[in-house]
Amino acid sequence: MKKRVAIFFLVSLTGIWQSCAIFLYQEKKGDFAVDPVCEMKVDKSEAYTYTFNGTEYYFDNYNCKQAFRMNPGKYLENKCNDRK
Repeated sequence: MKKRVAIFFLVSLTGIWQSCAIFLYQEKKGDFAVDPVCEMKVDKSEAYTYTFNGTEYYFDNYNCKQAFRMNPGKYLENKCNDRK
C-alpha cells in the first residue's frame, strides 16, 4: 500500500512541475523595447527608463541605465534615434 501511495505522489508531483514549467516559460505578451547598452529585449512596463533629447530609452537593469546616462553618444552612434 505504501508503494502505491509513494508512486502516485511522485507521478502527481511530476505533473505539477511540468505545468509550472510551462507556465514559467510562456513568453509574456507586452510592449517591448531594446536596451541600447546591452541590446537585450525588455518589457517596457518593467524596464528602467531614461529620457535623452526628448526620447525615452528602456533598460533591463540599473547598470545599463547608468552607463547610458554617463555617455549616451557612445550607444547612439550609427543607430536610429527614433526608438519608442
